[in-house]
Amino acid sequence: MKEIKYKKKSDGIIRTEFLNGQGLGNQLWVYATGRAIAEKNNRVHVVAGYENFLGHDFIEIDVGVDINPNAKVQIFNEAVYYDDNLKFFSSSYDHSIEEIPERVQLKGLFQSERYFYEMADDLPKWIRYSDSLLNEATKYSDSYILNLRGGEYKRHKNLILPMEYWHKSIKYIGDRCSVASKEIIVVTDDERYARALFPHNEIVSGDIMRCYAALVGCKGAIVSNSSFAYFPLKCRQDKPIVVAAACWSRYGNDLNRWAMPANYYSDWLYMGSDGKVMDQKCAKQLADKTADFYKHQYKVFVSTEFITTLTKGGKVKIPQSLKQILKNFLAILFPKHIG
Repeated sequence: MKEIKYKKKSDGIIRTEFLNGQGLGNQLWVYATGRAIAEKNNRVHVVAGYENFLGHDFIEIDVGVDINPNAKVQIFNEAVYYDDNLKFFSSSYDHSIEEIPERVQLKGLFQSERYFYEMADDLPKWIRYSDSLLNEATKYSDSYILNLRGGEYKRHKNLILPMEYWHKSIKYIGDRCSVASKEIIVVTDDERYARALFPHNEIVSGDIMRCYAALVGCKGAIVSNSSFAYFPLKCRQDKPIVVAAACWSRYGNDLNRWAMPANYYSDWLYMGSDGKVMDQKCAKQLADKTADFYKHQYKVFVSTEFITTLTKGGKVKIPQSLKQILKNFLAILFPKHIG
């Protein structure tokens, strides 16, 4: 952790917070986008909840200092859309971020590259690695990584990526990069699940620094629809080959919607359910089309307090299936309060 005092024109701040129970990928997204939004608006970026940061042993970040800590801070909630066809909460770049109060705390996922405002090249300056992580990363310089997400994802059949995605992506990497499937290293949060799916592959699990380092150092990767892999792959000086799931959180959905549009990332290749890699232009067009659809067709807004009341059994009656979806989504944003 490094405290820096920015030379700014005002005492305005952009504040982000690391939450207990929040994943490292989600933490780095809110940190990096908060930093970019602050730079764009000539504000100080302040990080709250640093004690909850999962990368503190191997990643150095700048937490900022609020020179007027007793002044009021307003809340900005990123726009979220509930797709009742896909049974999924989705987000994209929220244009209302371009007009925000002088002192504001950001709440949301903030996982769109558009929040970087042409400052993506600054990511390695904002997210700095320890020597121990970089040394560990060198062990994977000749390796290809499969980043498997298990855990709570397994409870959601529409979210967890099917075996066909992994098989098709492994075949693509194998053909393109001349690597045997059994030589691919599986990096995962769920070792038992990984051993069941890939019994003949080396598995890295249980050590978050080692998992992160494998993605920092690898030749290329097949990734899950999770935020964990983004920064170790994007903060590199080179551009390793990366295969991800087309339509992200709803791979192969019949409506051909990109869930969520925020999770389209430049330079990555996207494997379709037909076994063909979607070119980047088509993938971006599909993500943009989905974002535009949500923006113009979804118009109901409610407070987070209202949604929290629903998930905790309030007086408003909603279907049990929707209540569980709400709880799952809010558990990402408010892991200390909703499980």
